[in-house]
Amino acid sequence: MRDLAELLEQLRQEGFDRSFGGEFDHLSPARESSDQNAGSVRLVDVVQLDAGTDPGDDVTVFLLETDSGVRGYLLVPDSFHTDPGKVRFVDELMASKRTDRDHLHASYIREKPQHGTVTLAKGPTMTDREILLIYDAECPVCDVYCRLVRIRASVGKLKLVDARESTAVMDEVTRAGLDIDQGMVLKIGEELYYGSDAIHALALISSPSGLFNRLNYWVFRSQVLSRSIYPLLRFFRNLLLKALRKTRINNLRLDGNDRF
Repeated sequence: MRDLAELLEQLRQEGFDRSFGGEFDHLSPARESSDQNAGSVRLVDVVQLDAGTDPGDDVTVFLLETDSGVRGYLLVPDSFHTDPGKVRFVDELMASKRTDRDHLHASYIREKPQHGTVTLAKGPTMTDREILLIYDAECPVCDVYCRLVRIRASVGKLKLVDARESTAVMDEVTRAGLDIDQGMVLKIGEELYYGSDAIHALALISSPSGLFNRLNYWVFRSQVLSRSIYPLLRFFRNLLLKALRKTRINNLRLDGNDRF
């Protein structure tokens, strides 16, 4: 992937010239025989490389430095197939970052200018970014699902938003013309994913921890399957809410649309 190659070349010029290996209990830079334990590795920066429109195609590059001054990088694809060892190690790094923020430089998000060279622009870290999941909290099944789902620490922090409450993001959903009674919404950055696309995108950024999240990934990793299954899930959800005598949110203010 040309963009990744350009980014790594730029990082090498800045002194991050070692690719760290996959021994996460005793992390050591590739091509070096001496081991460094995980506690001796400091997170310097986080670089997000957007490899495509699918959230599962992104790559996060963690810039690391050991106590002995060795500087390098660790590539973590933002997909479910990421090595669980990498996920655990990254979580440890981020926990360390939260207790040692004075040592963390401003992180960067990749931008690609018109001339095709890769530059790094200052911006919020991926792990500090909130990813919003907007849904009807009065649907018991939806509420259980949303509270069980987990996303990877390297992607961001998942925040649940009750669609029945008045919030800025619900105003945004309404302005976009999305009927929240017909599907949940996932907001990643400035993008809104709706209905089956939301559940598909959520699966792609899921944490691999736990049986529920693994099952969620295997069912909804396919966009075609997600779009086939979601209408059926919505049908039974609406039947449940009708049986519970819940009213619709009706955020689009449609006439005669107050009841299921």
